[in-house]
Amino acid sequence: MFKISLKGLEFYAYHGVYAEEQILGNAYEVNVQLEVLLLKNKGYELKDTVDYGQVYELIKQRMTKAEPLLENLVWDLADSLFTQFNLVNALTLSIQKKQPPLGGLAKAAEVELHVSREDFTKLPHV
Repeated sequence: MFKISLKGLEFYAYHGVYAEEQILGNAYEVNVQLEVLLLKNKGYELKDTVDYGQVYELIKQRMTKAEPLLENLVWDLADSLFTQFNLVNALTLSIQKKQPPLGGLAKAAEVELHVSREDFTKLPHV
């Protein structure tokens, strides 16, 4: 199993429950690790694997759509990644909100999801 990771993707976005977050925005960091089962091969080409440039663009596009809860954002991204990239068997995806409004000092609040394609498809959608 190959692991393809993008680490430290930085975005400025307007996610959050509070009105101030939706107006002022905040800095976010996204990390994604895709578990990909590739055929035994010594001469891979881009078409044989997951194009991490496309992964970045998918994440970048979704980060522009405001979402009150990071949990929903993580689920949406996981669904999009499994839908667009058939070779992905499992993923770990985390989103950190830098300096969240907690009434005290905190470097980040983070939501992380680790799920296989099989388990993801079995989960009920409400």
